[in-house]
Amino acid sequence: VTRACHDDVKYRISLESLIEAYYDCRKNKRTKNECVRFEFERERSLIELQQQIESGNYKPLPSKAFVVTYPTYREVFAAAFRDRIIHHWIALRIEPIVERYFINDSYNCRKGKGTDYGVRRTVEMFEDATDNWTRTAYVMKWDFAGYFMSIHKDILWQMVRRTVESNYNGDDKQALLYLLHCTIFNNPQNNCIRTSPIEMWEKLPQEKSLFTQNANIGLPIGNLTSQLFANYY
Repeated sequence: VTRACHDDVKYRISLESLIEAYYDCRKNKRTKNECVRFEFERERSLIELQQQIESGNYKPLPSKAFVVTYPTYREVFAAAFRDRIIHHWIALRIEPIVERYFINDSYNCRKGKGTDYGVRRTVEMFEDATDNWTRTAYVMKWDFAGYFMSIHKDILWQMVRRTVESNYNGDDKQALLYLLHCTIFNNPQNNCIRTSPIEMWEKLPQEKSLFTQNANIGLPIGNLTSQLFANYY
């Protein structure tokens, strides 16, 4: 399906590219309720999504917020399926750009960099540090406390905007910048459905929740784009 051109289009985006993102998004999720509901009217839903983007009226729908307990208590936001399509549409365009900035041993949410690869690389580094297991070596395990919740959106936006403007040449460039801005500055904590008991949030440290952060700081754990932005940031 191809829509006719209109003078009121602000951000050009092809329906074909949204269909591609839809298929990418639904991988391994075809039995999920949201995916099944979307698939019943996917053509109409994708055309509506295209129209909302092109007119500059796209707004993320409410997310589901919940707390997981394993391996530690952690807050997760699950975006609506329609918004996850947008996340995949964004990722398909910026992953090839930002990949060039990552070192080989950055593993988080990267294709070909799963647990098996990480284990093999760790063994290689152990062998190197111990001179093939003939001397003592030490390993330091550390973490950024509340990393996702400490990301400044203004700084992230300026970084991503400059990178896209300098490296992306697709005819949907303005739509990409528009959707990046919508996604980065969305505050899902202000319009969400909590599916865990409110008491579970009481077990979270304040630096681990968007509900206790400044509106301009923090990315929701659970979004594909958050993983990508966190790596790049």
